[in-house]
Amino acid sequence: IFKGADFDVLDAADGEAGLKVALTKHPDIILLDLLMPKMDGLDFLKLLRQDGWGLTTPVILLTNLELNDERLARVIQYKAAYYFTKGEWSLKEIVQKVHELVRRDA
Repeated sequence: IFKGADFDVLDAADGEAGLKVALTKHPDIILLDLLMPKMDGLDFLKLLRQDGWGLTTPVILLTNLELNDERLARVIQYKAAYYFTKGEWSLKEIVQKVHELVRRDA
């Protein structure tokens, strides 16, 4: 869906590979799931925020997991731009939020 919305998309097979891609390619925005092989999304976000470039990179979390108190604390601590629970948001709405973040940070 993002490729069809005029975005250049980078992808990775798991969290570790995704972090490596992010830290070397420096995308404008990162969209990630909390449930990924090898490294979950919150650990990814924690490590991303330890990098000078990654400290301010907008990140959208998109997951099937409901936001509980522990996750909420970590989402706030690591400054995710948005947390979307799959099924509660349409793909069109998510693409719109990505457009908003990219325009805001341009």
